[in-house]
Amino acid sequence: RSLPQPRRRSGPRRLLAAESGGAEEEPAWFSGGLRFSCSTCGNCCSGGSGTIAFSAQEESAMAAAKGCADVDEFRRVFCRTEDDGSWGLKELWNPKLESHDCIMLDRTSAPGKAICSLYTVRPIQCRTWPFWPENLENREAWDGLKEECPGIDKGPLTPFDEVISQRDLDARQTRLLAAERTGAGSPPPR
Repeated sequence: RSLPQPRRRSGPRRLLAAESGGAEEEPAWFSGGLRFSCSTCGNCCSGGSGTIAFSAQEESAMAAAKGCADVDEFRRVFCRTEDDGSWGLKELWNPKLESHDCIMLDRTSAPGKAICSLYTVRPIQCRTWPFWPENLENREAWDGLKEECPGIDKGPLTPFDEVISQRDLDARQTRLLAAERTGAGSPPPR
């Protein structure tokens, strides 16, 4: 759940020119699309400590969804300050599972399921899972997700164009949030 600096890919084909010095292209390994179906296990929302980042616009939507009077109340109740001075969602230690759960992860309302209490307004980082750039680097990275995520390679096919759209949305958001944290973007860091 931490935010790595993603490598950019170009369109539906991965360009190898930057890697090999040539203009050679290789079809993306997932050109036929990918299967994913959320099993509501909560594994993507728990585990080792990490950063659940969000934009100012997402913060306002989450605050409203939680019934907070304002963003300041939302921050006091649901957020923590990250090492770089930005805000992120709090995590709560779950001793039964020996993991850090996102504060928005609800393990009690639906027996046997772990659901997001902010599902309709969850941050882009959460909405784009598992189609993050680092998970799509190669088949091995994708297959490695199966150890933690039972929804990988299950359910309906997500078409290639939608996988690319989700990947690129996550990469854009990661860059935007990084720029906000360093003061290079607008709005300034929080």
